[in-house]
Amino acid sequence: MQTNDLFKSVFTSICGNSVSSMRCFFLVACFLMSVNLSAQQEDILIRFDTAAAGFTESLPLGNGRLGAMMYGGTRRERIALNEISLWSGGPQDADNDSARFYLKPIQDLLLAGNNREAQALLQKHFVSKGVGSGYGSGAKEKYGCYQALGDLFIDWRDSLLPVSGYERVLNIETAIATTTYTRNGATIKEELFTDFVNDIIWMKLSSSRKGALNFRLSMYRAENARVTAKDNRLLVEGQLPAGKDAGMRFAAIAVPTVRDGSIRQEESGLVIENASECWIRISAATNFYNETGLLSAEDPMKMATRYLNSGEVKQNKDSGNQIIEKSLQAISNGYDRAIKNSTSFYQNLFNRNRWKMLEEVRNNARDGSENRRENREENRRVNRKENGIVNSKENLTVNRMENGIESRTESKKVSGRFGGLSKITTQERLVRYAGGGSDRQLPVLYYNFGRYLLISSSRPGLLPANLQGLWATEYQTPWNGDYHLNINIQMNYWLAETTNLGELAEPLHRFTAELVENGQKTARAYYGAEGWVAHVISNPWKYTSPGEGAEWGSTLTGGAWLCEHIWEHWRFNRDTAFLRKYYPVLRGAARFLQGILIKEPKNGWLVTAPSNSPENTYILPDGFRGQTAMGPTMDMQISRELFNSCIRASKILAVDSAWRSELKALVPRLAPNQVGAKGDLNEWLEDYADAEPRHRHVSHLYGLHPYDEITPWESPALAAAARQTLLQRGDDGTGWSKAWKISFWARLGDGDHAAALVRGLLKPTKGLGIEMSGGGGTYANLFCAHPPFQIDGNFGAVAGIAEMLLQSHGTEEVIRFLPALPKGADWVNGSIKGLKARGGFEVDMDWREGKLVRGEVRKAVKAIGNREKMGVGERTASSKVGKADSEAVRKEQAIGNGEKKKSGKRAARSGEGSAGGAGGVGVGASVGVGGRAGGVKGSLCRLILPGGMKIVDEKGKLVAGAEKGAREVGFIVKNGKKYRII
Repeated sequence: MQTNDLFKSVFTSICGNSVSSMRCFFLVACFLMSVNLSAQQEDILIRFDTAAAGFTESLPLGNGRLGAMMYGGTRRERIALNEISLWSGGPQDADNDSARFYLKPIQDLLLAGNNREAQALLQKHFVSKGVGSGYGSGAKEKYGCYQALGDLFIDWRDSLLPVSGYERVLNIETAIATTTYTRNGATIKEELFTDFVNDIIWMKLSSSRKGALNFRLSMYRAENARVTAKDNRLLVEGQLPAGKDAGMRFAAIAVPTVRDGSIRQEESGLVIENASECWIRISAATNFYNETGLLSAEDPMKMATRYLNSGEVKQNKDSGNQIIEKSLQAISNGYDRAIKNSTSFYQNLFNRNRWKMLEEVRNNARDGSENRRENREENRRVNRKENGIVNSKENLTVNRMENGIESRTESKKVSGRFGGLSKITTQERLVRYAGGGSDRQLPVLYYNFGRYLLISSSRPGLLPANLQGLWATEYQTPWNGDYHLNINIQMNYWLAETTNLGELAEPLHRFTAELVENGQKTARAYYGAEGWVAHVISNPWKYTSPGEGAEWGSTLTGGAWLCEHIWEHWRFNRDTAFLRKYYPVLRGAARFLQGILIKEPKNGWLVTAPSNSPENTYILPDGFRGQTAMGPTMDMQISRELFNSCIRASKILAVDSAWRSELKALVPRLAPNQVGAKGDLNEWLEDYADAEPRHRHVSHLYGLHPYDEITPWESPALAAAARQTLLQRGDDGTGWSKAWKISFWARLGDGDHAAALVRGLLKPTKGLGIEMSGGGGTYANLFCAHPPFQIDGNFGAVAGIAEMLLQSHGTEEVIRFLPALPKGADWVNGSIKGLKARGGFEVDMDWREGKLVRGEVRKAVKAIGNREKMGVGERTASSKVGKADSEAVRKEQAIGNGEKKKSGKRAARSGEGSAGGAGGVGVGASVGVGGRAGGVKGSLCRLILPGGMKIVDEKGKLVAGAEKGAREVGFIVKNGKKYRII
């Protein structure tokens, strides 16, 4: 709805046809202002009216490397600090080199149906050498642990005086957190942001009354660090353990500057007195070297100082406690410049994809007779007022509003009438929503927050976001805060491609490539196989061995699952250079799986063995509860996906023709998806009973999401079995489990069930202890509760909501608008821009009453990174892909060059076929970014066009239409052109 249409609709709704009423005009103005401000704020602001009682009430900020959490204390303010590479531990040899000698005996026992003895042998030999991850508590072990950097504290001198007007807010649109309150007649404002450009943290404290800032500034770390004060700076230096060895070194600096006051040094703190403003710059660094993934000899304090100097703020060192005006102007200008540039950098990413849900105004599309009836009723009310029945009271109200006395109150009433929310805290909104209340902006806020978190915790050239993204306050984080490869790190990046943040997945792609070298050693040690493997857990030291417990730690498809993200990046962006760079990684993971497959005796299918279905347990008819099995469904789905991806990638790149033929012959022999006696999809090769029917993992639906071999339109029987599986598993579970189920139900086209899971995930919780079932929800600061906090639930929910609004998966990669839009009133009117679709497209769309009313499709512009600006260089992913794979690619290059000439035209016309609808490149796939179709630069786009709508180009020329019912259409999207759906 355009602004003029909205104005007319609202005016008629409030005032009927009484266009002469001054009050009506004023009310409409109030309404529009309140709706615009309220809706804009409700979907971008996280609000508190008290200081944080703990970590899950703090406000998180980050620039991909540095993290900060604002607690907002008025007596003692705490800023918890993080640096994404701060890990204890170090590289280790955790492979059991004799394990491969037990592989065949274990496989023979499984083939004979003796799972009990196979599992006993596996538990003994297919585990890590040593303590592995330390059973999830590896801070003091060689495996290590992600750790907090420390805390910055502000101890206020006048802290016993009462405080009023307290508000603490995180603005997701600007990536700035603020705390404001009034004490002793002075309004205090604290502003905090993490600088995306200069790579430091900035804080500004200000007072409305001159000289009202009096506090002690200090830094703290409970272990492995020393804090000192020197030259009006706070310095932190430390070194973490790596088992019995010395590990990573780190440093942090905090530098305050004041106006109208003084700074004096005492012990390990700084005392600020009688200041009106105070700027604090915080810098930190470790000696983890991203170029090698190892520790460097460089001094972290020198590195932190260099970051600090990047702000180009120069001060007069000879001025003592009184900072001269020139220096003050430099720091003030530096702060203003930094906040402007950092916000601009952040918004270039954040604003690519924006989702809006419209307030519930009377829509022009509603039945005309209903509008006329409502107008007549409104006219009668207006006439009664204009004839003097309530005029005296009304005139008083209008006069008071025109004088500014009650405009805010009246605006609230009008906003409330049309579905707006008053200014309540985010926690109160969560409670209200969990109780069934309407809040159409809360899912949008959660969606925006998830994208904010990814931008804030994942930067090209650095480590990937971990189990807590970037934010932790512990020295022993839950599960070491590591990289779990059986869903968790993958879920962290599901939203990257669909919500237009594809380049932020670079840390995951590069991390995957860097696992190859260790993964090749692990593959030889445990399986005597070529290629590479990674199991369940990993860390910055590129751990690929099984875990210390085989019941969960022997899952062997963690690395292959990571490869799915490489292939999906290709599908969304059509970047051939990227595919060529990472193809050896895909190839090595596929060669490993190819080499370990064995033939099961019952059907002659090829299966993995030994393996398990992540963290789940089956029950045999004799009562044995086990995990070890042949060919669990997820393994077979991942194998099909990876083999088919390699088939297509090798053809696109014109390499490995002989191996491609091997894989083509192999895929149909893999154990297929099977429907069990209860109508659900089997999780294991046999229809075993579930030890925990409502287990949090639903790994056997990997083929439904994130893979797409199961779709309602290509495999309806399997889709029905997937639906039955979800009904049996139920909606409860951990936070990330609920998030995954949103995507499952969205892919099944059930928007109402997906929306129910969104509401369930947004259930407020305060539980901090580990709860493995039924405890999932959301903390007051919108962090997802496993419990405890795990960030994958935040990211996974955003990916699920994106699936509700737009889909482009399946063999032909057809774009489907609003495929799982809920029918509830909160969802039926909205708009979204900048969603990504496979094939390299960006999509905008508006919908009213649950129906698409307009849209736009265009080629996605390849993003230009700013790594150089942030001082981070791009790394070469292929540097650690392994000599064997790289050599094989080189050998195939000569064949490829010849084959390219023969197959180039054919490849442009059709994609590679596959068994099971395995989500291929699809028709016209090679007409990608910069490609040609029929002599015209562009890409073939397929979409489902709703009935009664048409596609026109920028000149209004008809491209395609669907006069009666919805139909699938295909057309060429030319480079640089936009195509409207009207």
